[in-house]
Amino acid sequence: MSGARTDAENNAQTEAQTEETNLEAEYIRENLWIFRLKRGLWPALFVHPLLTEDEYLDIESGKKPICEREMRALAEQYKIAPHSLAEPPDYRLLLDAPTRRLIDYSYTALTRRQRMQFASFLNSFMVKRR
Repeated sequence: MSGARTDAENNAQTEAQTEETNLEAEYIRENLWIFRLKRGLWPALFVHPLLTEDEYLDIESGKKPICEREMRALAEQYKIAPHSLAEPPDYRLLLDAPTRRLIDYSYTALTRRQRMQFASFLNSFMVKRR
């Protein structure tokens, strides 16, 4: 019986594998987000023609996991090593991430009218030239 594994050991191993898979999925999502923002690409442009914007936003927000085929297709399209997407993200690459996140949010979550009002609000902070 020494070679047999207990249910508790099997459950612990399964939980560890699930946690590792979830962490890798999180790294992939974050690295895709960083890559997209570094290049200033809107979600629709970034994934065209591989996915729709909504499909990609579901992946980026964690609502839907990215499948291996989609990840490899994006990596090939942008000449990224697929294994590098599963590495811990380097947030230092996005020093202005809060600003880009705000712009991204305003583009995807607001109506056209709300975006125009938001842009007007932001423009009110600009220094006026004489």
